[in-house]
Amino acid sequence: MSNAILRHELKAKVLKMLFVFQTLVSFCFLLNGRMLGQAFYSESVSNGHVTPNPDNLLDCLAFVRHDSVKRYLKLDDEQSKWVEDLLRDTGGDPGSYSVSFSSETEIAKLDRNQVLATARNVVAARESIALAMIDPVQRDKLRFVTLFVEVKRWGIRESLLKGFVGEELGLSEGQYQLIEDKLDLLEKERQSEMRSIGKKIESDIVSEITAEQQELWKKSVGNDFQFLETEQEKRMHRAFAAMGRKPVIPNPDALRECVILLQRQDVAQELMHSDEQSSSFKKASRSMTDPAWVSSMLNDKQLVRVKQLAFRYEAFRIGIHKSMSDGYLGKTLGISKSQADAILKLMPEHQRLVIAAEHESIKKCLLGLSERLDKHQKSTLAQIIQVNCEGVE
Repeated sequence: MSNAILRHELKAKVLKMLFVFQTLVSFCFLLNGRMLGQAFYSESVSNGHVTPNPDNLLDCLAFVRHDSVKRYLKLDDEQSKWVEDLLRDTGGDPGSYSVSFSSETEIAKLDRNQVLATARNVVAARESIALAMIDPVQRDKLRFVTLFVEVKRWGIRESLLKGFVGEELGLSEGQYQLIEDKLDLLEKERQSEMRSIGKKIESDIVSEITAEQQELWKKSVGNDFQFLETEQEKRMHRAFAAMGRKPVIPNPDALRECVILLQRQDVAQELMHSDEQSSSFKKASRSMTDPAWVSSMLNDKQLVRVKQLAFRYEAFRIGIHKSMSDGYLGKTLGISKSQADAILKLMPEHQRLVIAAEHESIKKCLLGLSERLDKHQKSTLAQIIQVNCEGVE
């Protein structure tokens, strides 16, 4: 291994240690109630799942912020207002509450158990009201909304084999094996359908730019590429979106920033990294990496493809409409304001197209599995499939 690589790896290790130290110090301050003036209670009932436990009404009520769910549940005006007030008062997370105290002195007098007991009382009171406000039929429908969202977020395989959907169906060991055997084929068909929709949207957008820009677009993005998003990534980006934080998008012209792409397994496979390259990039830091070092680690063909993948990553993360109208890709193509406006006008219709296609593809895939289920399980699955709430994520 060259001295340049060794120096770079040492620099990355030092930076990582400093980051860990800084994170620990910040966490210690957060644990001290004086910094917030509040004590927070948040007790997960999902056991690591990506959606709330469907049996926890308060957590499931978070989905009622969507008008489509309100319509699906047929909430009356009084119920709608109560849910809106609840979501506003709890920051959109009815199952997790902060307990405010009048002073730091009051916080200091309470131990952790007392704080949690106070918070749990708040939760229990809210839950009692929720049970009175939402009738049994509506609660049952909300459970199936939650299960359907799990399928959308986690994918059919994970939700059936590891999630609440599988628990709801009560699958036997034999059924798990039968379902898993058929899932691969159904999932490939579903992904193929969604890729076709993506290509149509891409074609619609590219038709709004000039022939010269279209040629530059082809060179800029290269061949089609599908980023494989891990569940951890999905959770992180959903959390960032909830906090109003923008995703990290590398500048295609800045090799230093493109390190975050070079650390991805799907990109490594596309570029056919050597083991040495992959190991070095994983240890690299986006802020401290020397662009010359990155350039020395890649051949000319890989350098061109990294830039293309950076443009594609921008479109993948923020959407091709925003990427083309106001992103790095749009700036590279020299998109005018009138072109950007025309592209953005396409976005609502394209979003409806994607939502409808995704909804139908999930239903089709779930129906394809029904032959492996007994009568009761088919009935349960049918109720999940019947959920019709567009835009719920």
